[in-house]
Amino acid sequence: MKKLFIVAAIALLGGMLTACSSDDEEYKGNEVAYIPNPNCEEQYTTSEENGLSITRDESGRVRYIVVFRPDQDGVEKLLNAPTSFDDIRYLFPLSEGNEIKIEDEGDTKEKYIQYYKGIPVMSGSIIKYFVTIQGKRISEAEFHFFDVKDLDPNPDLSKDDALQVFANYLKVPRQTDWTCYLFVNEYSKRSDSQIIRDQRLIYTVYGRLPNFGYDKVYEVEPLYEAEIDAHTGEILRLTASYIM
Repeated sequence: MKKLFIVAAIALLGGMLTACSSDDEEYKGNEVAYIPNPNCEEQYTTSEENGLSITRDESGRVRYIVVFRPDQDGVEKLLNAPTSFDDIRYLFPLSEGNEIKIEDEGDTKEKYIQYYKGIPVMSGSIIKYFVTIQGKRISEAEFHFFDVKDLDPNPDLSKDDALQVFANYLKVPRQTDWTCYLFVNEYSKRSDSQIIRDQRLIYTVYGRLPNFGYDKVYEVEPLYEAEIDAHTGEILRLTASYIM
């Protein structure tokens, strides 16, 4: 489970780093046309609700909560703070088929991930706690949950198909160490003043090119990551990062 969360976190939070080019004739790198993150920038608003400082996105979904500020709030507010995710779960109304599960539990931090009909969603939450004499109290939390609706959870492409789409785009033979995972993700674009949400069943594929040769700047082979529509085979995003 921890591995799955790490994979989801890399996919959700991974930067759009561009591979550096070189004039060195011995450089073996292939020129890969990146497909950038299609999501548009959003505006966020913050308000006080029931003693919580809540930040929401343009669709009104909760993205960040601050409960207790050590430099501003007294001990009484901390002791009256929510004790668990169950106390604030009402802020995340989800349709049938969606489920939020705890992924990693600790005294001062917990991680949650969302599932849709058993498929992990590229989402997550990190909740931070203070430990008091009366038990744990939430201090702040960051969320990325979204309500998945009417999405066919049965892919038309197999994992092998997705790996072949990845290989065809990179114009290299398919490699045995490439990995592929099934997820649900959400993409956004702006139409006039409105945000349009598009939920997709996708494969995330990770892999390095064969016989690539080390990047002269980073001294490591870039790891390519693609998000491929599991129904149509469309490559929605392809980027590279430098992970040792």
